[in-house]
Amino acid sequence: MHRSVMGKPVDMAALRQKHKNVRAVGNMNVNAAGDTVDSNNEVISDSTSRVNQVYGRTTQNPRASQVRSVRPVADTKPAPQPTPTPPSQPIPPAFTNQPEPAPRVRPVAQPAPAPEPEVTEEELNEFDEFDAEEPVGKPPVIAQEPIGKPAKKK
Repeated sequence: MHRSVMGKPVDMAALRQKHKNVRAVGNMNVNAAGDTVDSNNEVISDSTSRVNQVYGRTTQNPRASQVRSVRPVADTKPAPQPTPTPPSQPIPPAFTNQPEPAPRVRPVAQPAPAPEPEVTEEELNEFDEFDAEEPVGKPPVIAQEPIGKPAKKK
C-alpha cells in the first residue's frame, strides 16, 4: 500500500492487476504484463515464453539446461589406492619438490652521503627583518563594476 502526494492510500497491486492488458507506453509492442501484442492489442506470445526463448539462445550449451536423471551408485566403497613403491634409483634434484636455493649476491658498498652545511644563527635571523616589515592581513579588494544592466527595483 502506497500513499499519494495528497495522502490518499493507493493499492499498486490492484492497479497493476486491473490494467495488465493495457498497451504499455514505448516501442516494444507489449502490454503491462509483458506479453507481446499486435496492433489490435491481441496477445501474440506471453512474457514467459519470450523470456524462455531468449534464455535458450543465450546459453552456451543447450543440453546444460536439460534435466538429467541421476543414476544410483552401485558400489559405495572407495577404490583401493595403489601403494607407492620406493624408486630403484635416486631421484635427480631437478625433479624434487625442494625449491632451488637463491643465488648469492655480493653487497655493493654505497658512498656515504655528503654532510649538510651548518646554518648559523645570523643566517636564520636574516629573514626575520623582511617578515616584520610586510603587513599581515587580507589582500585589498578591488572594486569592479557589475557586468550587464543593473536589476530594476520594483
